[in-house]
Amino acid sequence: MTPKKQATVVMEQNILNSDNEQLVELINSLVNTKQDELFTKYKAKAESQLESDHELIESLQAELKAKDDKIEALLEELSSLKQDSSMEFASPIRKKASGRLSQDELAKERQNICFTLDMIELLTGVKVINFENNSEEYIFDIKQSSSVRSGLTMYYQLVLASSPNPEINYIPTFLDALEGEEVEDYENAKILQKLLPDYLCENLSFPFDTLAQFYGKVNRALNRK
Repeated sequence: MTPKKQATVVMEQNILNSDNEQLVELINSLVNTKQDELFTKYKAKAESQLESDHELIESLQAELKAKDDKIEALLEELSSLKQDSSMEFASPIRKKASGRLSQDELAKERQNICFTLDMIELLTGVKVINFENNSEEYIFDIKQSSSVRSGLTMYYQLVLASSPNPEINYIPTFLDALEGEEVEDYENAKILQKLLPDYLCENLSFPFDTLAQFYGKVNRALNRK
């Protein structure tokens, strides 16, 4: 059996014979018991654990908020898709409004519009092959074909300003082929140079309300026998 440790007995003589440093050490030995040391260690460990738990909780809260935000964004997107699943659509090729169309019906109507544009090309020889716009202007890339000369095609741009009562700027882009490497396009451009009036081989501007007259002049020049 382990013998009990005897308590330290402090005699008056010990105090009288001790210097200041020894007195401090003696007092500490009497005040700081083993229980005090254990409590201090436990307190430090508990504070460290609390700080660690606090950081973990903050991290989990941030992660939870991020997931909540993502869920909310997905719900908004889903709601938007549901609203767009049927929409009011005014078809440019029908006299009556098409009403609400499903996505499949809208896709079908787009095919019908493309078919109509192809029909217009067959009737007039004119096709818009590209369209771009910005805050200042609308740019149409046009392809116009001859109905009497097989393969003869004229490419040009019509640039329309977005201001009221705009003028149209005509740019004969078919002339670019004269500097290109495509033999067929080059020969096509040379034929057009000989066939077209001089004013159609250079940039020009004309009022918007005379566009039909411009088309008529180009059409007559391309189909001249």
